[in-house]
Amino acid sequence: MKKSDKYPSDHIGKKSNKGSKIRIVMALIVAISAFIINCGINLIITPLVTNTIGVEAYGYVTLAKNFTNYADIMMIALNAYAARFITLAYLRSDKKIFDKYYSTVFISDAIMGLAIFAVGFVCVMNLQRLINITSGLVNDVKLLFLLTFAAFYFTTVSTAFSAIGYVKDRIDLLNIIKIFSYIVEVLIIVFCFILFTPKVSYMGLATACMAATTFIGTFIMSKKLIPEANIRLKDFSFGAAKELVYSGIWNSANSLGNTLNSGLDLLISNLMLSGIVMGQVSIAKTISNTVISFYGVISQPFQPTFLQDYSDKDISRLIDHFKSAMRFSGIITNVIFAGFCAAGLSFYHLWIPTQDVHLIYVLTIIAMIPSITEGCVSPLYYIYTLTLKNKFPCIVTILGGIANITCMYFLLRYTNTGAYAVLLTTAVVMTFINTVTNPIYMSISLKVPKRTFYPSIIRNIVACLVSTLVLCMITSRMTVYVGWGRLILRVVVIAIIGFVVQIPIIFNKTEFKAIMHMLKSRLSA
Repeated sequence: MKKSDKYPSDHIGKKSNKGSKIRIVMALIVAISAFIINCGINLIITPLVTNTIGVEAYGYVTLAKNFTNYADIMMIALNAYAARFITLAYLRSDKKIFDKYYSTVFISDAIMGLAIFAVGFVCVMNLQRLINITSGLVNDVKLLFLLTFAAFYFTTVSTAFSAIGYVKDRIDLLNIIKIFSYIVEVLIIVFCFILFTPKVSYMGLATACMAATTFIGTFIMSKKLIPEANIRLKDFSFGAAKELVYSGIWNSANSLGNTLNSGLDLLISNLMLSGIVMGQVSIAKTISNTVISFYGVISQPFQPTFLQDYSDKDISRLIDHFKSAMRFSGIITNVIFAGFCAAGLSFYHLWIPTQDVHLIYVLTIIAMIPSITEGCVSPLYYIYTLTLKNKFPCIVTILGGIANITCMYFLLRYTNTGAYAVLLTTAVVMTFINTVTNPIYMSISLKVPKRTFYPSIIRNIVACLVSTLVLCMITSRMTVYVGWGRLILRVVVIAIIGFVVQIPIIFNKTEFKAIMHMLKSRLSA
C-alpha cells in the first residue's frame, strides 16, 4: 500500500486502558447531560401543547415522527453499519477504503433521502385520506408532517459526518451538538407559542431546525477531527453501497419488526380508537420512549471501545466491557422505572393536571415494563453490528411484531381493553425477546457460552423488582399532591435509595467490595 493511502500512525495508535476509561466517563457525562436537557425540554413542551392546543394535537406530533420512522426503515439498510465500516477502515489505516465508504454513505443518503422526502410530500398532500384528522387541524397537521419529513432528510444526510465521532472516539462532541440542537428546538417552540397563535406545526418547524443544526454541527466536527476527509463523487462506489445495504438489510427488517412491536401504537389508536386516546397513549409513550433513548445514552460511549476490542480480536476484554455497560445501563434505567412507579402519579398531577392522570400513569407503567430487561440488554445489541450476524434476531423481532399486532387487533376488536391492549401486548412480546431469544443468540454470535450474559440479566431483574418494591413502600404513605420543589426533593431521595438498594445485587462480591473501598477512601480523603 502506498504511503498516501495510509493515515498517519498517530491517528490509530492504541489508547491506554486508563485513557479509554477517561474517554468513556467524559462521554457518559456529556451524554447524560444531553439526555437531561432533552427531558427538560419535554417537560416544557408537552403541557405547553396539551394545554393550548389539546391532547389530540400532541398525538399528531408523535405520529408525525413515527411516520418518518417508517420511512427510515429503508434508510437503515444503508446506514446501520456506516460507522462500523468507516471506523474500521480508519483504524486499519486504509485511507482509500475510508474515503470510499465515507463518500458512498453521504451521496447515497442524499439521493435516497431526497426520494423518500418526495414520496412523503405526496403522502402529506393526501394525509386526510390516510389518517383521521379533526377538520379544523387538517392544514396545520399537514404542515407539521411536511416539516418533520424535512427534519428526517437533514438527519439522514448527517450520518457520514456523525460517523467521524466514532472514528475519533469523540462521542462527547456528538452529544454536545445534540445539546445545542435541543436548545435551538426549545427556543423556537417557546418563541412561536408566545409570539403567534399556537399551532401544532410549530413543533415540526422546531424539529426541522434542530435537525439542520445537527447537520451543520456534525459537518463542522468532521472537518475539525479529520480535515483530510472529503466527500468526492469519484470516491463513490456502487460496490460499497451494495455491501452496506447487504450488511444492513436485516437491520431494516429488525426495524420493521420493532415498528410492528411498538411503532404502530399511535396509528392503531388513531384508526381503531380515537384522537384523544391516541394523545393519551402518546403522552404515556413520551416517558417510556425517553427511557428507551437513555439506553443509547449509556451504551453509545462504550461503542468505540467495543469496536477497538473487536478489531484487536480480544473477546475476553470485549465481554468484560459489555458486562460493565450492562451494569451501568441496568442500574440507571432500573432507578428510572422504580422511581416513576413511586413518584409518577405526583409528577403527572403537576405536569398535565388537565388530563386523565390516573389512566396515563397506568399506561406509562405498562409501556415501561420492557425497560426492566431492555435497559440491561441494550448494550449487547451492538454485538450484531460487530459480528454482522443479525438475520435470526431480525426474524424473531418480525415474528414478535406480527404476533403483537394480531393480538392487539383482536383485543381491540372483541374486548373493551382499549388503550391498555395497545401497550400491554407490546410489553409482553418485548420482554420475551429481551430475556430469551436475544441473549442466547448474542452469545452464539460471539462464540461464547450461551449463559454468559444471564447472571447479569437475572441480577438486574431482581434489583429492579426489589428497588421498585422498596421505593413504592417508602412513598405509599406520602401525599400524592405536592409542589414541584417537594417532588424534586422526593425524586432525589428515592433515586439515591434506588441506587444504594441495587448496588449489592447487581455487582458481585468482589466488585461490591471494590466500590465500598472506593467510597471509604473518598470519604476519608
